[in-house]
Amino acid sequence: DSAMVPILDDAFRGAPVRTACMLAVSAGVVGLARAFDPFHLRSQEGDEGARSAALMYGSLPWAAMCAIARGMETTKAEFARAAPVRADVPLVVMSADSTAGLLPPGATALLSPASLAALIPRLRETHKSLAKQSTRGSWMLVKDSEHSIAGSRPEIVATAVNEMLASLRTGR
Repeated sequence: DSAMVPILDDAFRGAPVRTACMLAVSAGVVGLARAFDPFHLRSQEGDEGARSAALMYGSLPWAAMCAIARGMETTKAEFARAAPVRADVPLVVMSADSTAGLLPPGATALLSPASLAALIPRLRETHKSLAKQSTRGSWMLVKDSEHSIAGSRPEIVATAVNEMLASLRTGR
């Protein structure tokens, strides 16, 4: 959620992200990014790693990351001015119980292990805070899940959606 934007910006502050992303666009254009596999995407099992590498290592994803890095101060200001969540919006906010998938495999090298470990409690606190913004909000820690909970534990997400739809139908 938007509360993580300044936290992540702080976590990566001092890392060569902004400079590296500019070089990465050029590397994507000429194919060097794919050759070097900086996020170790090809180490994933099956065809998924090759597919991820083909999508990630072109110039467009790197250009998008550069735009995010260049616009970070504007993004933080816009999120700070955004209206809060309506108090009666039904929310089910989920947190993964591991750091798996939080960053691309090679990107973890940009953060120290301590910095990465420190992100998790802060991330969970932002999730809990988001859930508390609504009188109909709830938070859950999803066991055995990766960052993309819908990918690693789709049954948990489907159950939450079905329960929310049922409660909306019955007015509970």
